[in-house]
Amino acid sequence: MTTPQSNRDSSSSPEETNHCSSPTRLFSVVIPCYNYSHTLKRSVDSVLNQSFEDYELLIINDGSSDNTEAVISDLKNSYPNAFQAITQSNRGLAATRNRGISETSGQYLIFLDADDELAENALKSLCQTIQSNPEVRMVVGAHISIEPDGKERFRPRPVLPEDSASLFKMYLLQDELPIANGATAMHREIFRHYQYPVHFRCVEDIPMFAYVLANYSCLSLNQPIAKIHKHDDSMRNDVSLDLSVGLELVNEVFCSKRLSSEFMALRETYETRRLLSIFRSLFVAGDYKHALEYYWRAAKQSPAAAFELSYLRKAMKALLFSLRK
Repeated sequence: MTTPQSNRDSSSSPEETNHCSSPTRLFSVVIPCYNYSHTLKRSVDSVLNQSFEDYELLIINDGSSDNTEAVISDLKNSYPNAFQAITQSNRGLAATRNRGISETSGQYLIFLDADDELAENALKSLCQTIQSNPEVRMVVGAHISIEPDGKERFRPRPVLPEDSASLFKMYLLQDELPIANGATAMHREIFRHYQYPVHFRCVEDIPMFAYVLANYSCLSLNQPIAKIHKHDDSMRNDVSLDLSVGLELVNEVFCSKRLSSEFMALRETYETRRLLSIFRSLFVAGDYKHALEYYWRAAKQSPAAAFELSYLRKAMKALLFSLRK
């Protein structure tokens, strides 16, 4: 095994109880599912075929309008008493993950999207890491990224800095620590103090990961824990959802109740990055007028950041395209 790198509704109907659902289980794997019936079986198979037994699996159907319920029923026939399933009215990903926390009892939680998979021996590898580092509260694993054409690419994890401030910057400001939910295990203790923000319909994982990195002992594990499938209709690429969150993401991340003054001092820098991120998303979507509004706000706040060549080129193109209309 690769050596880990360390730094310090109720319209619900619970189904059969998992044979692994005692309070002593090491992992709770939660699969939120909203209209991904076509990939759900693949995701569930990847969990139930692990060479490891100290876990429980919970599937939450978040008000899907496709045939998710039928797929779950078929899975129950294929894997009798092997998992628990809940159906609820649509609440969104953050609220669904939070329900997964309350409905499970494992020491560490893994939130696996219904279109992704656990890698072979993922749980065994995470277990070995945790046993060797019992103080760890989040293990950030590497993953395999799978493009729509099936091409696979290994996404490694870097060596983590020793102090939490550097680690926080590495994730939030430098984009040098990508974190995938399905490849990450978080201790239940974390969620007693903070959970996913339910008023966000996307990017809800950013404030969660930032909070954990700033406040808890974390490890990186440079071996694939999950297979993350990329596709065009993924929520990850939905500009309208991103805009619905807007700069509220900055407020959620930089809450003085959760972060010390050392981290709060980075707020303005992150706000500039957030403005530029929205600018880039709008530019790609072809909404040049609104893209420029965010760009000028970022330039006013931090000219040096906005005048980076990659942003400046896009701004010039956006200005040219908007003048043509």
